[in-house]
Amino acid sequence: MKTLNTQLASWTELRHDTVLYAKQPYTASVLCSYPDGSSSQGEILGADAGHALRTKDLVATLPNTGLPFVFEPTFRGDSVHVSISAIYTNRLQFLDNFAARMTTLRDISVKD
Repeated sequence: MKTLNTQLASWTELRHDTVLYAKQPYTASVLCSYPDGSSSQGEILGADAGHALRTKDLVATLPNTGLPFVFEPTFRGDSVHVSISAIYTNRLQFLDNFAARMTTLRDISVKD
């Protein structure tokens, strides 16, 4: 067992020295500067904008009236009432904003 440990330690030390003193191998090659899949990124972002606009059209068909949403915080005794129409308007604005941002990112990606 002592001989085996000695041989293993010697091999490990030689291996360590070889790695330290030998020149590390490397391959120099000309590669594309864009990773795989980034060429279609503009198409994906354009599709995301289209999905957001389609979702907005579908949400616009939902009724925007109803009972107000009541939020009662536990740390304070007061209640906050939010109308359904305010929530509805906020969701439509969010989808418009999201579609605009995806369109901007698509344009940047296409130019890049």
